[in-house]
Amino acid sequence: MRLDRATIELITAQHSVVTRAQLLAAGATKDAIAWRLGSHWRVLLPGVYQINRRAPTRAQREIAGLLAASPGSRLAGLSAARWYGIEAADPADTVQVTVPAPRSTRQVGWLSVQRTTRPDPAAVHREPYHVSSPARAAVSYTHLTLPTKRIV
Repeated sequence: MRLDRATIELITAQHSVVTRAQLLAAGATKDAIAWRLGSHWRVLLPGVYQINRRAPTRAQREIAGLLAASPGSRLAGLSAARWYGIEAADPADTVQVTVPAPRSTRQVGWLSVQRTTRPDPAAVHREPYHVSSPARAAVSYTHLTLPTKRIV
């Protein structure tokens, strides 16, 4: 399979992660993709591939989650807090992503997709990453980690 320079640069920028749609748009055939998946590549999520068979890194799983949940998806919750460097934020194996409503909430393997009706105008865009704002990530982090007390 021969890919043009722009597609190779895209795959490099996406940390060796690519979607089926991106490959087809670049001229790859369905048969060529299937052959590579059978021998050289790894399926990370439906329609999202890693172009080697190594264990995926955290960055590759985050990018795969964003690509699978696109358009309008953003890293969120503990995943966003960790991306901003909050070391105590441990999303474990889960990648948390939000999508704009009315898109559906779903869980696909290690990807958790939640919908939101509240746009985040301060979201950060550093290709290939789209991440909830630091304030929203911090609020999600504290919401998920602080113990709650019941007042009687």
